[in-house]
Formats: sequence, C-alpha cells, structure tokens
Amino acid sequence: MKNTLKLLFAVLFVAMVLPVKAQVNEIKQFAKDNKELIKQLKKEYKADVEVRMSNDYVFYFIIKSKEKYSANKWVANETGQLIVNEPIFNVVPVEGGRFLIGDLSSSLWGVYTVDGKEILPRQFTSISYGSKFNGGIYQWNNHDLYAPASQAFFMCVTGKDGDTKTTFYATDGATVLGEYPGELTPACDKYWMTGNAGRCNRGLITMDGKRLTADEYEMFYFYASGMITPCITGQYDNKLYGAIMVNPEYTLEEPVPVLFHKVSWNDNTKRVQVKMHRDDVFADYQPGQVYSVNFYDRGHGLYDAGNYQEVITYYEGEGYGHPWGYFLMGQSALNLAQVEEYKMDRCISTLKDRNNYYLPIENPDNYAFNAGTVTEMYLRAGNYFERYINLPDSVVDAKWKDQALSLRGKAVAGSTGVARKTDEYGRALSSASARNIERKAEIARQQAARQQQVNNISRSVGKIIGSFFR
Repeated sequence: MKNTLKLLFAVLFVAMVLPVKAQVNEIKQFAKDNKELIKQLKKEYKADVEVRMSNDYVFYFIIKSKEKYSANKWVANETGQLIVNEPIFNVVPVEGGRFLIGDLSSSLWGVYTVDGKEILPRQFTSISYGSKFNGGIYQWNNHDLYAPASQAFFMCVTGKDGDTKTTFYATDGATVLGEYPGELTPACDKYWMTGNAGRCNRGLITMDGKRLTADEYEMFYFYASGMITPCITGQYDNKLYGAIMVNPEYTLEEPVPVLFHKVSWNDNTKRVQVKMHRDDVFADYQPGQVYSVNFYDRGHGLYDAGNYQEVITYYEGEGYGHPWGYFLMGQSALNLAQVEEYKMDRCISTLKDRNNYYLPIENPDNYAFNAGTVTEMYLRAGNYFERYINLPDSVVDAKWKDQALSLRGKAVAGSTGVARKTDEYGRALSSASARNIERKAEIARQQAARQQQVNNISRSVGKIIGSFFR
C-alpha cells in the first residue's frame, strides 16, 4: 500500500512539474536566441526586460522602467514591437495571440492582437474573456460549449453597475462582429442569451454571433423539436409566451408573437399550438390571425398568473359582484385546497416509509398542514361554483358553467376526503413515532457499545504503556 501511494505521488508530481519545467526551458531558449534584441530593448527604454510566454506559446516581453519612482511598464511582442505605445499597468494574454491590456494613466482595459491591432479600445473598467479550448470548446461561466474555433467573446464593464456590461464578439482577427448588452449566458449548448437575468432585455444569438431575436425578453425555453419560446411578464404578473422554430424542417415564416398563456408543439401535426388563457384548450396557431390578450378585469389577470389568493381577495373586495368572479374564485379556492392536500399526501407517504423517521414536529416546514383549512377551502370552492351555476344564463359563459357543474362535485368530494386522510395521517404518525422511539433507543445502544470499545482500548493501551515503566 505504501509503495502504491509513493508511486501515485511521484506520478502526480511529475505531471505537475514537467509542463512548468518545459515552459521555463522554452522561455530560457527564446531569451538565449534573442539576446541581442533584449539588450537593445534594455538600452532603448532604460529598463529591465522579462520574457514571458502565453498558454498557447506566444512569446512577449514585459519592459519595466529602472527610473526611480517610475511605474512605467510596456508590453512588446516577440519582435520587440510595442503592442501599445503607452505605458500599461497590467497585461493578460489570452488565446489566439490576443492581449487584455490595462492602461497605466486611466486604469481602463482594452483588447489587442499580438501585432498591435486594436480589437477593443482601452475604455472599460474590466474585461472577462470566453476562453477557447481544443476542438472549439469554450469555457464560459463554468459551462463547456461547442463553438466555431475562430470566435471569442469579451464581456466588458464600463462602470461599477452591472447594467453597464456589454459583450463583444470577435474573430481571430481584429474585427468586432457583434455587440450585445449585458452578459452572455449559455443556453441549450447551442445559443447565447444576451442581457441580464430578471430584466426584460434578454435576446438570443447563435454560437457564431448571429442574432435570432431582439433584446426584449425575460427568458427563453428550449425544446427538442427545435421550438424556442421567448417569455415576458404581462400586466398582472402573468407570463406570456411566443415561439420561434429553428429546426429547418419546421421553420415558421413568422415567429409566433409573445401573447399566449402557453405555447406547445404538436409533433404529429408539426404545428405550433397556443392558448390565450389558463382554462382554454390548445388550438393550432393560425398565421395572419389577429390575437390579443383580453381579461375581464384585474382578477382574471391574477388568475391567469396563478395568484389564487389574490384572486379571492380581489373578488371579495374591489371586484365584488362581477359574475365571472364566482367561477374564478371557485377555481382559485379549488387549486389552493389541492396544493394543501398534496402536502397531506406527501406527509402521509413519508410517515409510512419505514426507512424514514422524520416527524412533522422535527421538520415543521416540510410536513406542516392544517386539515381544517383544506376542508374549508374545498367547501368555499363548492359554494363559489354553486353561486356561479345559479346565475342567469345571460351573464355566464356556457363553457364555464359546464366546468363549474363538474368542479362543484370535485370540491365536495375533496372536502369529505380530507377527513379520511386526517385519520390516515394520525395512524401513520403514531406508527412513525413508535419507530422513531425504537430507532433512538437503538442509536443509544450502539453509542454505548462504541464507547465501551473505546474504554477497553484505552485500558489496554494504558496497561502496555505501564509495563514499560515497571
């Protein structure tokens, strides 16, 4: 075992040291081969000259002034040509013969090629680089992404506020091919999202910098079919979705506008399907048809957004008496009750699992529920549906009335089912409590046995040590 460990450490040591030693040898050889050039640079700038090499084997010189109190420093390429004429305070070589250079007088950064061509001027507070790996793989925010080997991304900051970030896309040359607000975030291993998370300024570009959308969305969602759905937040905090098809076989002539409560792809018909509101059914999107988002009032919008408690509060107050409000309150109360009942089911299932010993009193956030509240919410839902059903046909939606007739029965059944589940919960809790007591007793026995072993070992060691002093 000892020999194996020694061999392993030796291999690791060699693996770490050899590349460093090889790089040192490369630098020494370059300095030896360019002895006259180095002497000339020292004389011209009255400075010390240091040879450095980037990770992709590009040699360059750091020239440091010898003058007292001078912070002047320059960077030159392997021929002795200054990459920038002005003094610098720092230089960071990156792949492809590019250099991030910080200006001494302004402390601002720019990007230059090894032969001095300006990719980005020195006007940024900081610059981050999307670094290139073999095979065109890029590392960006801890993501490995496949990308054309010639591209490079530079995220630049012009101020302390994160909103001032701008990302530039450039080729191996000195040409900037694209400029995008905010950061670039990897998306689906094929695209970049521009802009900032949580703000409505996100756009989408391909890995080679081609723009797919404007910078006006909050988020994008990706599907295997090749459908991408941009998303924004509507008037009542309700999410609205559209669609872009990037699969050439199914490309839409025009993107689906971002107006819909949900967007789906039907792989059988090869059609995008949409629905305007939460309780609508999906229908094929019809290009050329005029769609608009219409709500009865604020309560309807809150319902589409899934803010169920706010829906009930609205129609019990400001929106009281609106006929559609009873249906929407019924749906909201039913949804709230079902969420709480799911908590009951999860709690009962956990308590019945003989591998678990976690009790509600020990994990209140995970297992707390109020059976009375669930029952009350189901009863309220049934009452709201009943009131909607009894309204004159002239003021109700026929489709909603049919749904209310069905959902009223679901609410009544839910309220009676809670009592049964409450009894089931009590039995499961009692059983789990007994198992928990047994488990704690077993843990105490095991701890006592381990302590006894420790005591026995201590006594044996004491006897051995004592025997040396007799």
